[in-house]
Amino acid sequence: MNLVHGVHNGVYRVERPVYEGKEMTKVSADMSTTERLNALLTALRDGSYMQAAGALRRLKTDNKTPRGFCCEGVACDLTAGLLGEWETTWDGDSMFLGNTSYAPRQVSDFFGIDMETPYTGGVAKWAIREPVHNAEGDTVLYFRAVYLASLNDSGMSLPDIADKIEAYYLHGGKELYEAWVKENAEEQL
Repeated sequence: MNLVHGVHNGVYRVERPVYEGKEMTKVSADMSTTERLNALLTALRDGSYMQAAGALRRLKTDNKTPRGFCCEGVACDLTAGLLGEWETTWDGDSMFLGNTSYAPRQVSDFFGIDMETPYTGGVAKWAIREPVHNAEGDTVLYFRAVYLASLNDSGMSLPDIADKIEAYYLHGGKELYEAWVKENAEEQL
C-alpha cells in the first residue's frame, strides 16, 4: 500500500491508500455534479477505501494514517485539497471542515446530495427517500428518510450504499419522491 497525492494533469488526486495499483478516483471543481457523483460512486465501489463506522475517518494508532472511512468520509476525502483539509483533533479524531461525524454542507452540495435534519432534531445528515407501500404493494403510503451514515454504521457495505445513492440520484428515485410529494400536496388543497 502506498499513499498518493498532489495535482496530476490539472486534477487533484486524493491522498488516500491505493491498493493493488488501482487507478485513483479523481474529482475537480470543473466537473459536473453528475460526474462528481459518479466519481464518488466509483470510490465507494472500487475497494480503495477501507470502511469504518462512527466517524468520517478513523486513524490508526499513529494518529496520522487512515484506517478507514464512512461513506460520507469518502466524499470528504475526495474533496480534500479542493474544499478543505483533514485535521486531527486533540483526542485523535479526524475532522473535515469542522465535522467529525457527518459530511459538511459544502461536501454535500459539491456532490449534489441532499441533507435532511431528522424530525428529532440534531445535525443535518445525508439522506435519500425510500417508498413504503401498503400491504398489497401497489400503493405508496409515504417515503421514509434513510440516512446514509446510519446504513454505513449498521454494517451496509460501501458498494451497497453506492447502489442506493445511484438508484436515488441517477435512476429516478428522487424524481419519484418529488412527484409523489407534489401529487399529495395537491390532494391536501
